[in-house]
Amino acid sequence: MQGDGWRDHSQQSQGRLTVNAGRSFGEDREVRLIAQAADIKQDMPGSLTLEEALSTPRMASASALSGDQARDLTVKRLTLQTRWRFNESTLFEGAIWGWEKSLYHPIFQVMDQDSTTRGAFARIDWTGQIGGLRADAFYGFSWREGEVEALRYVNLAGQRGARTADARQDASGVDVFAEGRLFVTDQLALVAGGSWGRATRDYADRLTPANDASRDYEWFSPRMGLLWEAENGAQVFANLTRSVEPPTYGALVQAPLTGFTPVEVQDAWTGEIGTRGRRGPLAWDLAAYRSRIEGEMLNFITGPDIPAATFNAKKTIHQGIEAGLDWTLPVELADGSLMLRQVYNWSDFRFDSDARWGDNRLPVVPEHQYRTELTWRHPTGVFVTPSVEWRMSSPYVDYANTMKAPDYAVLGLTSGFDIGPNASVYIDARNLTDKRYVGEFSAVTDASLAQTAVFVPGEGRSVFVGLRMAY
Repeated sequence: MQGDGWRDHSQQSQGRLTVNAGRSFGEDREVRLIAQAADIKQDMPGSLTLEEALSTPRMASASALSGDQARDLTVKRLTLQTRWRFNESTLFEGAIWGWEKSLYHPIFQVMDQDSTTRGAFARIDWTGQIGGLRADAFYGFSWREGEVEALRYVNLAGQRGARTADARQDASGVDVFAEGRLFVTDQLALVAGGSWGRATRDYADRLTPANDASRDYEWFSPRMGLLWEAENGAQVFANLTRSVEPPTYGALVQAPLTGFTPVEVQDAWTGEIGTRGRRGPLAWDLAAYRSRIEGEMLNFITGPDIPAATFNAKKTIHQGIEAGLDWTLPVELADGSLMLRQVYNWSDFRFDSDARWGDNRLPVVPEHQYRTELTWRHPTGVFVTPSVEWRMSSPYVDYANTMKAPDYAVLGLTSGFDIGPNASVYIDARNLTDKRYVGEFSAVTDASLAQTAVFVPGEGRSVFVGLRMAY
């Protein structure tokens, strides 16, 4: 694939290849080898001020042009996986995999990285009885390790200048998990489980050995809940889960600080209640959640074209509703069926009595967001789908809550038809009204004090035509 890009300095080319070969040894018994490769070259137009993003959205930032900012990536990945049923009650799934990646990334400086990663995954699913009660469970592990040769240079119009960083980053992680359900009645199940995890970070700085650092993390995350399941498959559920996220190298290594920046793990307890199922023409998925997070890792832009800094908030709250509804309408139009699909998110993310930010909202995430599409589908394979993506509220840009990004609604239309049993042609028209809007942006600490060239304009009216084939 090759494209000139909608904005200045946004050309790109992508080549991807996947080879998937396997052998079946009967029902639920197979071995498969998957080889993947990708070569991606992307020019980066950079971020703009809000006024620039809305008035001259096609322009590239001055620093993106002067630094010929880009992201060139090559990836090779190989996976050997299996799915094997031992008996009626026990199913095994597992895989071993590895990949190599090369990244050439001129931004504020030229990042030049070569990395390799390998891993393994195994899981066993079991169904049966315990004490005469219906039960099921799964358990297994996930392991991965890798290393990155991380070099950085002064950016001379997209070319390497003087070397500014030369480091090796080694990391590993392992998770052992298990979860089970015991149906104490025909419809009500007790749910319990947990996972144990360990992660390591070892950093060697060849230019400044004083920056060498190493850190290990270890944790246990329990989970407990209830599940009620109707005879028609509809479910009502409630659960309480702990989650732990150790910091990445992007958070730990923040020049010009020496060694690892003292960023700690992110630790959260999340309660959730909801329902999912299908009844006649309706299919639904509705959940309400509340997370209390200790040490949430938050990012912000510290200056023009400087990578995001990272810090731990003391306490934050994430709460909201995720709702999805599919409705096959009880009418036909020109002998075709109509399906209405809707997704709504309410996201109330905020600080909790923070010493500096009080109860301010967290930036970037909009409080209300809605997407809907109506699909008309004819038995011959012809379909037409108008859609609306609506950011209903204006999210904050900064932690001080002094500036907001404007809300927007974007209209789209997708249509296509089958040209054979395994092939179809489609046309995808986006932003039909050619609306100027901001789809993405980065956070800053205080927009009244910091630079705010952090906005990425949404793409204007565009049309894509393609061919889908399945074998």
